Amino acid sequence: MCHGRESERSITIGFPASWGDLKPALQHTIFADVILGNVYEPLARLTSRGTLRPAAARSWDVSDDRRIFTFKIDTSRRFSDGTPLSAHHFKSAWEHGLALTPKSANSSLADVLYKVVGSEAFQETRILSGVKVLDAETLQVEFKTPFRMALENLAGIRYSAVLIKDGHDLGTGPFRFVSHSEDLVKLERNPHSPTRASFGFATITRVPITEASEALKSGAIDAYHDFGRSVEPLCGDEGDIKCFAGLESAHETLSINGLPGRLFSDPKMRLALQALVYGRDFSGLSRIRKNSGSFRVEPQSFMPLQAGRLADPEAVSLAAQGAMFIPELVAATAKNPIYVMSNQSPVLVDILKGLGLHLAERSGYFDPKETRNVYYKTYEADILHSGFSVASGDPDGIYHLLGKEGAISSPMIQRPVVMELLEEGRKLVRLEDLPAFYQKLSRAIFSEVPYIHIGFRIAQIAYRSDRVRLNEAVKGRDDDDIILYEPL
Repeated sequence: MCHGRESERSITIGFPASWGDLKPALQHTIFADVILGNVYEPLARLTSRGTLRPAAARSWDVSDDRRIFTFKIDTSRRFSDGTPLSAHHFKSAWEHGLALTPKSANSSLADVLYKVVGSEAFQETRILSGVKVLDAETLQVEFKTPFRMALENLAGIRYSAVLIKDGHDLGTGPFRFVSHSEDLVKLERNPHSPTRASFGFATITRVPITEASEALKSGAIDAYHDFGRSVEPLCGDEGDIKCFAGLESAHETLSINGLPGRLFSDPKMRLALQALVYGRDFSGLSRIRKNSGSFRVEPQSFMPLQAGRLADPEAVSLAAQGAMFIPELVAATAKNPIYVMSNQSPVLVDILKGLGLHLAERSGYFDPKETRNVYYKTYEADILHSGFSVASGDPDGIYHLLGKEGAISSPMIQRPVVMELLEEGRKLVRLEDLPAFYQKLSRAIFSEVPYIHIGFRIAQIAYRSDRVRLNEAVKGRDDDDIILYEPL
């Protein structure tokens, strides 16, 4: 609970996610971005308005051809043990991370670093020759081709500096680890961080959504984050529990398994499924999701006003292009029922059956750990219902999901035409070229159907307004910053 003098004040935040064990160094994916974002720092950070502000880098310079990025590291910053930060810490952290065996289909660092000069030789050399430490405060990153979104991507927490010491990985962020278990993490202010934290201590704890209301009311937690799912039932017009909504934080999709030998390796079957699920004028989506304060139904992959957005009549027409193949799809599933997994909705199976599809008996609602294993490793499911973070307001942000080197991509959903377009899009540097090019990508997504896009989750939090107040300037697509909160 929030209490005490500033140096002793603590805050407790509840999350629903199941985290798993925290292991030393970078040999794993730490269980939640809320931990990463408060312990580690990348070169720069994205503000809630989508602009970049300095973090571990004081400044940067970009070559005219958008290939060479030179960062001046803030060497006055210190890791939590007092060790001064240097450019070397970034190079060593990136090379160490790339050398690890990936937990997903791809390395989480690869979707940016594959474009760095020398990356093709990394498996042999274990050195990124295009990442150069010119001196203690100067880091230079050279890409093979122009890379419009390099700065925004390197602002991701995955690209933070890390100091590995005595089996522990240390950061320069505003907090440092005190203790951790599967369901509870305790942090304390990093005394060496220049980023002012209003709390001396923070506790991050796992709280099921069914218990969140009582935990807030009793004061067991000061705030509750549910990663874009609805927290509205926790808040009322009266009382001290308030809700705050940020920006779109995640895509929700039905990933379609197009691997060879599967039903949906046939483009006609993917198009038929898309037409069936969307229904006339996209009205069919209401069966799966409804608009709310925490969710916006959106069949298109790009948001309104985002480059790549199509006029609605064209999108409706593209989505319906497979309608003629629906009888063939229904007949095929009657002969060989399809396997559907969801970690989002326990009613999806009934919805798809109501559309006339025949589903395997084992279809249903699964724990996210099970669906992640299928998505990244076994590829058993024909349809997998899940969510993926919104990486950026730039249309290149979809690369992390659909690109060949995408950090969270899967062979299930990779389509050559889409991947080729995404590689070309990454080379564009003139903003005026983006709308027409990414509209071409939008059309390819509707035609190749890597997934059926359901909509966007909105980042939301519930908090005790009698205990903490919000610095709304910090709130953005992610809700991971403890510095979002200030004590009353």
